[in-house]
Amino acid sequence: MASNWLSVPSESLQTLLASVRSQKHASRCRFLDKITLGDVIEVQGPPASGKTHFVYHFLATCIIPVAHHSTSLCGWGKAAVVYDLDHSFDVFRFKKLLLSRLKRFVDVETAQAISNHCIQNLHVFHPHSTMDLAVNVLHLPYYHCSDLSDVEIGLVAVDPISTFYWSDRFSRENIRSSAAPFVNPMQHVMTALEKFRITHGASIVLTTWSLSSQKPPESLLGAPPLQQSSFIAAAIAGMVSLTHLVKLSAPSVPTFDANCTFDALDDLGESSDRESSGILYTADDAEPLPLTLSIGAETLRVRLST
Repeated sequence: MASNWLSVPSESLQTLLASVRSQKHASRCRFLDKITLGDVIEVQGPPASGKTHFVYHFLATCIIPVAHHSTSLCGWGKAAVVYDLDHSFDVFRFKKLLLSRLKRFVDVETAQAISNHCIQNLHVFHPHSTMDLAVNVLHLPYYHCSDLSDVEIGLVAVDPISTFYWSDRFSRENIRSSAAPFVNPMQHVMTALEKFRITHGASIVLTTWSLSSQKPPESLLGAPPLQQSSFIAAAIAGMVSLTHLVKLSAPSVPTFDANCTFDALDDLGESSDRESSGILYTADDAEPLPLTLSIGAETLRVRLST
């Protein structure tokens, strides 16, 4: 009997938890069907391309329940943490999009009740530097135990992680003139995020600037396209645990007739959606996939093109 027990394969608790938490949740969005708990997604693009709205899309999916009674809501039913580095997170805008999404599945009164409950599982922080961000992420497990012990954290978003790039670069240039060693603060952030991802099985979403006019460092010349196109990999001059990279383009500027009135412009702005095109790179697929981000007054949709 003892020999039979010894022959049974074993696995660590950490491995078991990661495998259980990484199970996919069914959704009605082909893009979200490609996302698994524990994935790392970088959303890259110029200003006004919709990066923060992409974060809203992920956050809503994370905090919406899996189902309400017998009605599927296509959510994860978990808590989400946002590090809003440039103070662009609009909680009122997010609640409007969240409510609109819930109304696809249930009546208005029920959607309002679910929305009020969901928003309690959203936690927003405002670090003041890259190093402050690293310290916050390192202490996130303790915050989870003390304030969120009854719910799992399914998503950690940093928007945008490139906020303090120039101040960090200025510090690095000053240190170069001295003999003191320099460790890129971004490396500390990525190490802390990776540690939390492994131990808690949460997905990581990071928004960054576009790198269309920059070349990857020499250390990434032989890396896969996913790594060569990453702002974060270029910032730390090394590989990162990316599973998905979304590159958004600037939205097209609409043209108007010379005789168009201001009232007509207001009506057009309220009724029309703003669309941004993009490309999705994944670690598994050799070819990138085109996608479209559609932003309306109360709607937000991400579509993968066939």
